[in-house]
Amino acid sequence: MLSVMNCCHIIARISRHKQYRNEEEPCMYRRGVSSRTRKLVIGGAAAALLGSALAVGTGMGQAAVQPGADAGQGNAGASAGNINALVPALGFSPGNPNATADRVGPTGVNVPGRCPPTQAQVNAQVALKNANLPSGTDLESRIQRFEKTLSAIQDLKCPASSTTLLGRLKSLTALRGNANRDNILRGLGLNETPADKAAGNAAPQNAPAK
Repeated sequence: MLSVMNCCHIIARISRHKQYRNEEEPCMYRRGVSSRTRKLVIGGAAAALLGSALAVGTGMGQAAVQPGADAGQGNAGASAGNINALVPALGFSPGNPNATADRVGPTGVNVPGRCPPTQAQVNAQVALKNANLPSGTDLESRIQRFEKTLSAIQDLKCPASSTTLLGRLKSLTALRGNANRDNILRGLGLNETPADKAAGNAAPQNAPAK
């Protein structure tokens, strides 16, 4: 805006020169250059100044927009691929969305026949509520991933008992008071728990996304 205002002031000053023909006037006045030629020269100079001002203004505008665009990309959150890898597997087959009767869940108690949701539905709910899901292999990162996954299941109107997550989470939280917890965790996969190890099974794996 400042450049455009300066340009307007310069154009006004050039125009006022037409009223004076003293010794300081440009040579084109002293040599009797036609009025039409003078207008063309003045108009060309004004156009050049205006073009420069607009170029500067455009450059400043682009510089101001670019950081915002980069910031937006930075806040896009975890990608679907990251979420699929970080959300613990539910440990039980998905229910039938049309079921009206209960079925026996993985812990031996009855759960709604429509539960648990599919892994894809849970992954999507976790991503919706959490811009950043902890990806570390430390104890607290593991615990947070299980807690956020259980929260997502409850958001989808299914009980924790429709999965094996709660028992596996308890085996992780029990390590908080264990002085040897770091050594125990080194032998576990990303979402593997002491409960999985004790059962002689690897951590349940997420089914490939469809």
